[in-house]
Amino acid sequence: MKVEGLNLQRFVFTIVETYLMSTSQSSLSSGIVKMYRSIRTSVLVILLAVMCAGCTTFSGTVFLIQEVDNRGKSRILTETGEELYACEIVSRENYAEIEKVRKYFVVALRFDPENTAAQESLKQLQEYRETRLKEKMAQFRELSMKKDRTEEQNYTLCLLAQQCVFLDPGNQEARELRDVASETRIELLRRYRERSAAAIAAIKEGDSMEKKESLYVAALESIHRALSIDPGNWDALPKKRTVNDEMEKILAARAEGVERAIEEEDFEGAETQIGIYSEINALLDYCYDEELKRLQYALYFRWARFLIEKSQFDLAEAKIDLAIVAESTDEARSIREQILSEQQKVSKARAAQKKNGRKVSGDEAVKEIELLVDSGELSKAYALIVRRLEKESDRENIQRLNELQGKIRGWVKWYYDLALAYYRQENFSRAVELFTRVVEIDRDYEMAQDYLDKAKSKQKLIESLGLNS
Repeated sequence: MKVEGLNLQRFVFTIVETYLMSTSQSSLSSGIVKMYRSIRTSVLVILLAVMCAGCTTFSGTVFLIQEVDNRGKSRILTETGEELYACEIVSRENYAEIEKVRKYFVVALRFDPENTAAQESLKQLQEYRETRLKEKMAQFRELSMKKDRTEEQNYTLCLLAQQCVFLDPGNQEARELRDVASETRIELLRRYRERSAAAIAAIKEGDSMEKKESLYVAALESIHRALSIDPGNWDALPKKRTVNDEMEKILAARAEGVERAIEEEDFEGAETQIGIYSEINALLDYCYDEELKRLQYALYFRWARFLIEKSQFDLAEAKIDLAIVAESTDEARSIREQILSEQQKVSKARAAQKKNGRKVSGDEAVKEIELLVDSGELSKAYALIVRRLEKESDRENIQRLNELQGKIRGWVKWYYDLALAYYRQENFSRAVELFTRVVEIDRDYEMAQDYLDKAKSKQKLIESLGLNS
């Protein structure tokens, strides 16, 4: 029996849920399930008696796993835990999930007690908890001493107290911080309750979609803040359910607007609308990740093809990479191969011109580098800048080269984020390529080097198993 295209995260949840049920503990957050549903494998055979729709949880899982030994299960659990740790805990500071992430490594060690990666991850998580708890407590104490705090500072104070409780629920001092902030929290909750109610009440049946969206978002912001400092708030939870239903219609309309902008080749406008869509999605606990990725793919795929027609191949590569991060399709990968082929032709043509041409002056070299930067060929441009600075004597050219060097360094974070997205998609070969670009430009980027080493290691593991990244 074989089932193709199954979700790796579902397999992982199946394993973890089995252990959690055996210890009478609750199942893991469905929000995480949904966020990672794009990672797939054909090595695992899983039978799930469950539907994972919307933002609901699932239970009663029945599964059948073939061709995966205990060491394999342990490795997959560890790698999944690492990705959840990086995204949920480190990136989003969603400390409510920290204990659940810990269980990945605990269960991994039950399958393989000698799994050093799981041991190290468990240690890293504990160190992170301890370090962040100390930092948050120190920030709380400093802010609590401040007189005449603004509302924003009061929110930060209450948020810090709640985060400390999530980081270490059994820590008495952390619980006391929440008690210290109780009066401030009560006052904030009152304000958020009134504001959300006023925003919802202001919505009329005949209002435009834009006005409704503005008012619902205002309500959501207050609801979100209330739940951030008081997760079980009696007023915010039912309001959130009501607003979520209405926002589904509004987001559908915004998605149509994005699609129209793409058709009209207003790519920057579409990107702006997607940015707004993404912000609303975050307020809705990322329940619309799948639709967001669909829109991102549609935008960046079409944008890449537009840039190819303009012979702007490096910029097209950047856009098709974003499309592949959203959804790795054969069509997108084929476009990327086309871009790489065109880039090679351009590089050969330039090399031939240099070979047959005269010596390039400083001004001409700077102009050539500027063209490379404008077209997105940052690695090549950076290498040329380094070589040119070694022999350039003109002060104006040196200044311009330094400016271009700074501009390229500003793109390093973008390359890093893109590489990290590929890494989380388990496309380790592409992650290696992009992390390499980062460290070529910034040799001191330790996190990029660390992820580069991890990506190389995982790519070797995948190749040893006869799989493709």
